[in-house]
Amino acid sequence: MNIPFKSSLITGIFLMSTQLSHAALITPDITISGFAEFDTTSLPFSGTGSQNGEIKSVLGGTTATTIITDVTPAGANPQGGLFSMTGDGVGASAVAMGDAFDLMEDFFFSFSFDLANSSGVDDYMISFGIDFSNTVDADGADAYVDSEIVLEDTAGELFFSDVTSDAAFGDEKNGTALATSGAAISDSGLFDFDVTLLAGGMYSFDGFLKMDGGEFDGGAFSADSTAFIYIKEITKLGAPVSVPTPATMLLFLTGSLGLLTRKYFTKK
Repeated sequence: MNIPFKSSLITGIFLMSTQLSHAALITPDITISGFAEFDTTSLPFSGTGSQNGEIKSVLGGTTATTIITDVTPAGANPQGGLFSMTGDGVGASAVAMGDAFDLMEDFFFSFSFDLANSSGVDDYMISFGIDFSNTVDADGADAYVDSEIVLEDTAGELFFSDVTSDAAFGDEKNGTALATSGAAISDSGLFDFDVTLLAGGMYSFDGFLKMDGGEFDGGAFSADSTAFIYIKEITKLGAPVSVPTPATMLLFLTGSLGLLTRKYFTKK
């Protein structure tokens, strides 16, 4: 296998960037909660390989994690709660490796977020960020592996990353067929999206991270994926303040000077 696996489950599997370096408290008008959960209805790994994962929350700058071995979480499930500052968020990650005649079916993690604005007059824009990495590789004559990361609301998808390595039927990346078969396919980066929350308004979105794969002819497959969704910024929206331009100020001063001059000569 030529997939560059991270030692994520030991040293910290998430792509934690600088979102905590300039953290600010969330205004009392806004309530945001988020959860990451391992779906314990996921099927056990079939064969000699393995599937492992982690769910994670950052609340008030404090990190909590739960390790998943095959389909058994060792700790709180779900992880998450009420966010109190920018940089707070939740995430999930998964790593799987299989070889001859191994099978992985829907190794599944879910996300959920609820937002509310208690202000009766002020609108807010909440900016979210997602750090993600998604990599798969299938080798041999008849092996495949797929990994998806999706966020969505009632209107449709907010974000998705979907990579497939399939030695028999061809590879795909985010819905586009590639010219390769059984290659190492990866998708990663930082993605931002904004939510406008009107006065008294509520909003929710959810998502998932899911893997599946199998090998049927003596080859191998692997996958390594992670996603962390967090609050980047909260901005109160309002009408722009009108600032006089230099030309407008000049006209104002000229007019004022004219009025003063007229009053002076009238008194004389």
